[in-house]
Order: sequence, then structure tokens, then C-alpha cells
Amino acid sequence: MSQKEPVIWDARCSALDNTIADTLNAVEKYMEKYPEDWAVTIASALKCLRAFGKNQFDFFQGGFLEKNLVDSPKYKAEFALRQTLDQIAYDLSVLQRAFSQRHPELTPKRQRDTLDLADRLAYRALKPAVGGEMLPDTAVITYFQKTTHVRVVPYAPVAMIGIPYACTGIFDEVGSRVLDQAEHGRTHTARDFLAIAHEVGHHVFWHGKKGKTSLRAIVRSKLSAEPAYRIAWLEEIFADVYGAIIAGPVLALDFQELLYDNLDLMADDGAHPVDVIRPFIYTETLRQITDPGATNDVVGELDKQWQTLIGERMTTDRFIPKNGHGSIPVLLTDAVKSVQEAVHAILKELEAVLDKAQISRWSADDAVPDLAAYETFREQILKLADLRPKKLTAVEAAAMQAVSNDADAIPWEIGKPLVRWLNIFKKAVEEEELTLLPETWNTLLEGGGWAAGGPEGNTNPPG
Repeated sequence: MSQKEPVIWDARCSALDNTIADTLNAVEKYMEKYPEDWAVTIASALKCLRAFGKNQFDFFQGGFLEKNLVDSPKYKAEFALRQTLDQIAYDLSVLQRAFSQRHPELTPKRQRDTLDLADRLAYRALKPAVGGEMLPDTAVITYFQKTTHVRVVPYAPVAMIGIPYACTGIFDEVGSRVLDQAEHGRTHTARDFLAIAHEVGHHVFWHGKKGKTSLRAIVRSKLSAEPAYRIAWLEEIFADVYGAIIAGPVLALDFQELLYDNLDLMADDGAHPVDVIRPFIYTETLRQITDPGATNDVVGELDKQWQTLIGERMTTDRFIPKNGHGSIPVLLTDAVKSVQEAVHAILKELEAVLDKAQISRWSADDAVPDLAAYETFREQILKLADLRPKKLTAVEAAAMQAVSNDADAIPWEIGKPLVRWLNIFKKAVEEEELTLLPETWNTLLEGGGWAAGGPEGNTNPPG
């Protein structure tokens, strides 16, 4: 670690800690007047972020100063410290945004009602994984940003999901009711809520378990290392499959619409399946889970519709993988088969979720795959949002028993991590006196369940 100015990192960490404290103070003052569940969840998330973030920062800073962690020309100590502070700042930005966007003195009712509806839809999307014992009961914080995007965090059972401002178009100007077909035709924006189901899939990918084993590790173990591009796409494939299970054919239709206007349907960004392939993930998932007695061949119709759309823009039948996953062009037909194998492996591990999701699928197996599907979703949206999310209630260990008696609360001990990697690494250094190399400690940054990017999801299509 550079000895030029090591105290600057302490100063930066302290500045962030003070800002979290200021924000928490503002939320708690609001709660004195309005003790609303969403405010309890935001305050609790701030407390957990503050404790966990400081713990991770101290681990890295102390480890490098005491020579228990070794850096390298590529992975410098400063990289670990900056990444940690960036992650804290990103989440602080989200929580500040979520608070201000719900404050009745700062935000119109239409926007507040939209976020309440998004909270409820996200919570319903999580419930099948909770009911299938893959997730603990999980709180939800939604907020407005430019696109639908999830923040995956390692310090509390909370899914933080950004939604586009366009979602407000489902309410009238007062925010008192959902726009109806008779008065407004199809001018509503109900479809812009649909990607929430996909974003919840990212949360399940990172935090889902079967027994004590990580769900993503199980899925990964069922697939060969080749082709490498499929492994790079695995998280997005998983989120697409989960989204299809939860939302059904209407989300498949929505993703065709979202993908078609992208500039290059054949480009591999190293994380998402190429756009031309991605709708087939939805139809293959639906093909496997659709009731054989469905009266309408919605999967076949969706496939035909996408084939027609891409037929207008296809200039080649192959793509070039990105990021060292090969430079030889890959036939799209081969990639589709490879992705379908991943879909089948994921579905096998999500069997417990499938049964729970059948109860509240956002669209029927035989839904018409055209604009009428959005109308049906609009008609059902308030019924789907009948579940009120539980509030995350973070307290010190001594107060846990009292909170556990609140049926509307998800009790969580401040400082307790949702992901165990930091504690495992600390034990290795402090108790077993091991020296950790960059290849080891960097996994905490890359695979510790904390999103590396900022709250303004830059993915296109939705991440």
C-alpha cells in the first residue's frame, strides 16, 4: 500500500460515514412524524450499509498495512479501498434517492403511488423463491432512475430495484387510480413494470441457496466450462428464466419490444446474451413450464413474431464472442442450443420456485402475444400488488428478540452480513494467520454479492 498519503483513505471513509449518519438522521426525524414501513426499511438499510461498509474497509486497509494482504501490479491495495468506498457511495446514493422520492413534501402523489406499486410487485416476484426456501424473507426498496436495474447488496435481506420514470404513466394526474381502458385506450405504461421480475432474478441468482449451497454455484456446476461465452452470460440467462417464470408470456413480449430497437442485435457485450438470441430464452422457458392444456400456442406465436422481426435486420448468422471468450465467429444456431441447455439446467434447480410461481403468474400461459397482453396486465396489476412488503427492521443484537415478535418485520442484526465471504476472509487472516494473495482477496470485490456498478444501470437492454 502506498505510504505517500495513507490517511486520505481514512478521511474519505470518515466523510462517507458522516454522510450516512446525516442521511439516517433525516430519515429518523421523518419517522417521528410518519412511522411508515418504507422509511423503516430505508433506515435499516442505512444502518446495515454503514456497519458492513466500515467493516470491509477496515479489513482491506488493516490487511494491507499489516501485510496480511498482498497486492500486485494489477490489483493494488488502493483499488480495493476505492472499490469498497465506491460501493458504499453507490448504495448511499440509492437510499438517499429512495427517501427523497417518497417524501410527501418533495414528491407528487403519483410518483409515490408508483413506487408503492413497484414495491408490491417486486415483493410478489420474490415470494416464490422465499416460499421455495431459496431466500430468506426479503424487503424491497424501489426508486426512480433512467432504467430498470437492481443493486445486489451483501449486508441485509433487501432488494433495491430502480425503475424508469415512465412507470408513473399508469396513474392519473392525481395518482389516485390506475388509468382505465375506456378513458385512455392503451396510453398507459403498465408494461414498464414488467422488467422488475427479471431484476428480482438477479437478486435470487446472487443470494439464492439450496440448503447451504449457493444456487448459482449449483447451476454453474451443472454446465460445462465451454462455451466460455455461455458462462459469461449465465447470470443474465438465469434472470431471464426467473423473470419468465414469474411474469409469463407478457414479459417475453415486452423483451422483444425492448431488444428490437437496440442498434446492433448481434453484438456481445460480455455479460448479456446477444440480443438476437435472448427472446428465445423466454420462449424456451415458457415452452418447458406451460400447461400442455393451454388453448393458445403462445410460445409458437412469440417465436414466429421474433423471427419476423429479426428477419428484417439480420445481416449474418453468427456473432463474435467478447472479452477473451474466443474470436472465432459462433453460429447463432449453436449458441441457441447452448443457451437452451442452460435454461434446462436452471429450471431443474428452480423446481421449488415453479410451484409457488404458478399461483400468481403475471400473465396466463395462453395469453395472446400481442398488445392485448399489456391491457390484461394493466387490468390485473393492482390484484398482483395485493401483498404488502414486510419492513426490514435492523437492530442491535440485544433487541432482536423484541423485533422478532413483529409479524410485519424482517428482523436483522446490524453488522450481520447476508453474504459470509468477508467473515471467512477475516477469520483466515486473524485466526489462521494466512496471507491472502490478490487472486483470493479480489474475489470479495468481484464475487461477494455486492454490485460493482453504480445505481444508474447502464446496461442496454435491461440488466
